[in-house]
Amino acid sequence: DLDPGVMLYLRRNRGWDADRLEQLVDRESGLLGVSGLSNDVRQLLKARAEKNAAATLALEMFAYEAAQAIARMAVALGGVEQLVFTGGIGEHAEELRAEICELLRFLGVQLDDEANESARPGLNQAGASVEIRIVPAQEERQIALLTASLCES
Repeated sequence: DLDPGVMLYLRRNRGWDADRLEQLVDRESGLLGVSGLSNDVRQLLKARAEKNAAATLALEMFAYEAAQAIARMAVALGGVEQLVFTGGIGEHAEELRAEICELLRFLGVQLDDEANESARPGLNQAGASVEIRIVPAQEERQIALLTASLCES
């Protein structure tokens, strides 16, 4: 999380303009800002395996923030029936899926480790109250559909 006061401080006391603030928030923060290495989860997982403490911290913070966001949604929805992982990280980063699910056990999330390692579509343990799934993002299909709709207009 970024305290909004930091942006005001940097603007007023350091003379940072909107472009520099945007560079900080959009390209130098998050996984890259914490790890000092990269914003690419694949590189950070490799670095963590090599005992890089900064990469480990960045990935732990990522999993924690993702779990917090899911828990906030669970409050708004009155519970969780299904947890869906998608996109590059959700589809391919089994370690992060496991970490996020572990943080959400209190909501009834029970990950089947074997299913997670093989990236099967259904990842929850048998009899778990929350279904866990991987759903391919199909970004190319979405782009094609949007492009086709624009061409028809």
